[in-house]
Amino acid sequence: QVLHFPTKLDCDLSFRHGLSVENTKFLRFCLEVQPIMQPFILILKEWLHYTKLSGRHISTYSLSMMVIFYFQMSGYFISVHELSQLAAGNLIIIDDWSIVDFNKISVQAVKKKVKNCDQSLKDLLIHFFVYYDRFNYEADVVCPLLGRPIKKALFLNNPKGIDLPLEMSIYVKKNFT
Repeated sequence: QVLHFPTKLDCDLSFRHGLSVENTKFLRFCLEVQPIMQPFILILKEWLHYTKLSGRHISTYSLSMMVIFYFQMSGYFISVHELSQLAAGNLIIIDDWSIVDFNKISVQAVKKKVKNCDQSLKDLLIHFFVYYDRFNYEADVVCPLLGRPIKKALFLNNPKGIDLPLEMSIYVKKNFT
């Protein structure tokens, strides 16, 4: 991570492969579909800084994924798996991961599949914190890929991952073989 002192702008640098670039494209795409996500994430980022939770306990990227998951659970965004279904034929492969080519998928097509978020930022914040306060962290995992929680036991009880949903087959292949 790099910090530009005059502007206080911090950047993540990655030299391993292009997945981090694609994650950034995914975030930008989400903001185009639901523009309220941007000020919402920025407010939460300030909250992280104010509470001194950033860096040590939770990254801005993780928080952004939590926002996207919350939006999925609220019907304001679709799962990553659904995005890949919409983008059939417009996928790229990076490090064996199948990635949506966000330059070739229509924001308008996704907007037709989700509810428009017309909540105020205040209401979104309240519902976000209530949702994650009630989330069952002991039993479940946040899964933006499927847009729903996944039971931790599916990861832990079967060492080969065969109990995981079929949509997670690439994950299973990379992590259990």
